[in-house]
Order: sequence, then structure tokens, then C-alpha cells
Amino acid sequence: MVAALECLDWPCPTGLDDAVDSLRTNAQSAYRRGVHTPWESILAAAWLQVDAVLPDMAVVAEVLWRMVPDAVIDPRSAQAVRELRRSGRRLVLACNTQRPIAHRRRTLAAAELADCFDALVLSSEIGTCVPQLSVDIVGVAV
Repeated sequence: MVAALECLDWPCPTGLDDAVDSLRTNAQSAYRRGVHTPWESILAAAWLQVDAVLPDMAVVAEVLWRMVPDAVIDPRSAQAVRELRRSGRRLVLACNTQRPIAHRRRTLAAAELADCFDALVLSSEIGTCVPQLSVDIVGVAV
């Protein structure tokens, strides 16, 4: 968190890291119940807890996501996805992530998978986690 703020030339309020850690623990507990908590919500709540002036959370989150790269896709998995696509199957990527869809698209493009999926269903976009009936319904609708 401190590094992201330094990149923006913003001061890090005292106690912010501890507030973020506490709120992330709460978010992880909610996640186990299928509730998605966006990073922007965690960060905004942390800022409010330390009585600091709230910056533009979208900007802060964007910097954080650029600083923390997405996972690398296993080459064997990528090859399997390409083969499924070539066989004519329609594919949907459904995953739990706090990462915004634009960042996930870049990860897929880096693995040469950008055109392999008919739809991306990300918990960060729909606000609920897999497996949940609402996610299944979205997947069936595709």
C-alpha cells in the first residue's frame, strides 16, 4: 500500500496498513460465504477508519493492480484451452478474483488466450463468488 501511494506522491496515513489488513481479513471471511468485496471498498473503508482524506479509490486500485501482477497462466493449461477452442467448443472463464476485468484480459492476452473465451464471468464484475447460483445463471445465459 505504501509503495502504491509513493508512486502517486501521496502520503500514507498513519495506521492505514493495519486498517487494510484488518479489513482484508473481514473480506476473506465474507469471501468464504460467497460475498465479493471489491478492493476499492476495502481501501475506502481503511481510509475512513484512520480519519484520512479519501483519495480517488479507482486511481489507487489501478496503481495497486499494476504493481501486483496477475498470476502467470500455466502453458499446459493454455494449450488445453486453445485445443478446446479449436474443437469448436464455446468457452466461458468463470473465476473468483478481485482483479478488474481489464487486468484479467491483459493476462489472457499475454498467454495468447484473449480470443479463446466467449465470455468472462469474474466475481469482481458481478459481485458474487463461484460457486453461487447467481454465477451459474450468468454462465448459462452466455
